[in-house]
Amino acid sequence: MVNATRSAGVFFSLIYLMSAFASIYLGDLVLRSLCAVIGSTIFMLVLFSSSVEKKAPYWILIFFLMFMFVMSFLNIQETEWRSFFTFWIMLGCLGVAWFSIEFRFFSLINASFGLMLLLTGLLFLYFRYGPKEFNGFLEGSSRNVYSGILIATLCGYVMSCIFEKKQYSTVLCLVVLILSFPLYSRNGLAVALAIFLGCSVFKFPKSSVLFFFIASIGVVLNWDFLLGLIMENTNLSAGLQSERSDIFADYISHVDPVTFFSGVNLYSVPKVVEFGGNPHSAILRLHSYFGFGVFAVIAVCLVSLILLFVDGFYIFFLLLVLYIYRAFFDIFYLFNIFDFYLFPLVFYWFFRPFIVSMGKSYGVDFPLYKEKAL
Repeated sequence: MVNATRSAGVFFSLIYLMSAFASIYLGDLVLRSLCAVIGSTIFMLVLFSSSVEKKAPYWILIFFLMFMFVMSFLNIQETEWRSFFTFWIMLGCLGVAWFSIEFRFFSLINASFGLMLLLTGLLFLYFRYGPKEFNGFLEGSSRNVYSGILIATLCGYVMSCIFEKKQYSTVLCLVVLILSFPLYSRNGLAVALAIFLGCSVFKFPKSSVLFFFIASIGVVLNWDFLLGLIMENTNLSAGLQSERSDIFADYISHVDPVTFFSGVNLYSVPKVVEFGGNPHSAILRLHSYFGFGVFAVIAVCLVSLILLFVDGFYIFFLLLVLYIYRAFFDIFYLFNIFDFYLFPLVFYWFFRPFIVSMGKSYGVDFPLYKEKAL
């Protein structure tokens, strides 16, 4: 039974990943829908074959999913079925993440990161892709989405290495940081820099301090040159202010006692309409689609953050903070078809027993992540 479940899960996960990348490249809604169907199938497959004990976290997860389903269903007409579709995307990503954790199947995560890195490097070095070319590479999506996929696969790679008690490569983190420059995304560049610095410090705590001290001196001495280089090759030249603050303020102004619980129709917000219905924030989109359910999502993330910090998974804590940060300023995360890379952290309070089990099987004490282990 276990072998059959694993084989089926591997097959469906492969189809899911291929469909996800194809849908984002072609901008095909049918393929995105296929991801929702396949991912939900994986969730049901794992749900009825899982070894998880039916204790408080299990029933909390079931209640959370039922609550989100009801909220999405209530907003079907208001959102033209987008809320309902987003729920199944979330369930699908949770299914892929659950299967990867319980059956310790991280090969596809590592392979997808390697292929994404290879593709980006090839486009940048061989085909001379820059911001303009990357902006049109994905059908119907901007370079911010491409940057989001690259960052998500990097997070999945770092996480899987720690789960498997392997050393992640800080060089690859640096490569992602360098490749973030031609992607021209301010948030993507900031997140890639934070991941590189965090992974370097956690892996080489002593040498990193010396390295960053020397590097900071170099930055100070060459500040004008470096600032000009960064401004020329990134979108920071546009400044730190963006339309997002205006969109957020306009959205909040449309919240009343009723829409606080039910959600605001995005097309009733003029600033959102100006950008084709894009609120430029996954949090605003979730509130629009799920109403009060957005606070359940925030609570899920906060509980996981607290437990990650208490358990000593500081690098996972950092990755989840950066994921939530990016979700505040973009709609690519929470919930989209590539969320499965980070869902083991978003739902850490649920996956915690599996991670403890992995630690014991590798002969290390919980938590898995310790500086001396790397």
